[in-house]
Amino acid sequence: MINDKDFDELMKLNPFTKTEYYPIKNKVLNGLLGGQGLPKGSILHIAAGSGTGKSTLALKDICLDLLKQGQDIAYIDADRGVNSEILESTGVATYLGNRDRSKGGCFMSFRKSTFHEINDLVQDLVTKGITIIVIDTLSVIDSGMYMGKDAYNIENMRVGGEAQKLRQLMKNLNVLAEQDSRRVNFILLNHTAKEIGGFSFGAPKETPKGGEAPIQYSDIVIQLYKYSDKSETFNDKPIGQKVYAQIVKSRYITGKVKTPFFIRYGKGISNLLTYKEIFESGKAVDGCFIEAKGRTYYLRHPKLEEDIHYVGKDNLLDTLIKNYQTIDALFSPKDWIINTEKESETLDIEFAMSDVALLPKGLQDKKVVTVMNGNVYFLKGIDIYGQNYAIYYNTSNKKLIKEYNSGMSFIGIKDLDKSIEEVQKYVDDTNKEENEKSIEEKLDSVDI
Repeated sequence: MINDKDFDELMKLNPFTKTEYYPIKNKVLNGLLGGQGLPKGSILHIAAGSGTGKSTLALKDICLDLLKQGQDIAYIDADRGVNSEILESTGVATYLGNRDRSKGGCFMSFRKSTFHEINDLVQDLVTKGITIIVIDTLSVIDSGMYMGKDAYNIENMRVGGEAQKLRQLMKNLNVLAEQDSRRVNFILLNHTAKEIGGFSFGAPKETPKGGEAPIQYSDIVIQLYKYSDKSETFNDKPIGQKVYAQIVKSRYITGKVKTPFFIRYGKGISNLLTYKEIFESGKAVDGCFIEAKGRTYYLRHPKLEEDIHYVGKDNLLDTLIKNYQTIDALFSPKDWIINTEKESETLDIEFAMSDVALLPKGLQDKKVVTVMNGNVYFLKGIDIYGQNYAIYYNTSNKKLIKEYNSGMSFIGIKDLDKSIEEVQKYVDDTNKEENEKSIEEKLDSVDI
């Protein structure tokens, strides 16, 4: 057996530590990141078509948030798209060159356009203590191979130089993020390109530019898609883009987030306009829709307790503005997180058989619903009031537990079947009562 001294020395080499997060205030972005914030020491890669609003999102919803938390940020503007106007509109200008720590962090902007320049600058920034670095955008960084007299030489055979240098840069960033004890964060913005060739149906697929390297060496890759090539308008003026996101890669979450959101030009993610899109779609969030009764429109949401309505279909935005605090409280980052809990409960049944041996003999022939977190469930669900109900055996404390109607108790093995009937009857009765109550409410609302 290994001795304590050798064990301690080996554990110092252990790269696995508890993940820490920078809080992210915006609900949409927080949800896309997994619901806990921006992981420290990670590489976040956001890819989108030109004009989608990725730079605005990075400045307003990431940089400004972190600056307010006292974090210093270096923004490498390879795309030459950042100007005083966008810094003012996103609120970042307040922190440009800031040395007053009572006000927050310091925002520094650099314009470097070649891999060599950016690599040297990044190394210098990290050495000087900067731990949050944004690069905007990867796809325009120049290898320097096609400059000068060879710029327009069609016989220049140094094909692939850009991709090779990008791969090396990504390797360097990955090493800095992984090995530096200060947990360096890189936020990388990138363009997308439509795939050409091959056999496919429908519109050409869009992928982040630069090949596999920007995806391979990133911890989180979020790709944004426009709903339309046209800008959304308000009072006949373009104000932004309605988008949806696909989580191309993440240590925390996967899949396409169907809930839309709205990026305002120069302002970042707009919760107000996002909520408007959700209500109008009627299917983005379960139970969230607009019910029309003549010329009167009612907002419906499972958490909405008060009556909010408006007259005339064009008055939705004004209604949301007047009731913004109430509406804002209805939504959480979970609305932009891929929820795989139901799928996991269904598929994890395959692991139940391996845990049967941990059960007392009196339970081994009983039907197992699912196994989660050391609990073997014989009944599990959520009642009509949103409360959990379950009967399960905890393999740690070796207890059979009954849980429903906000209560929990231990039960004997011989009482399992009876307890399942008891809880199931409670669920059926509450469903029946609620259905009858709903019918009465509907009758009371009719003026006879």
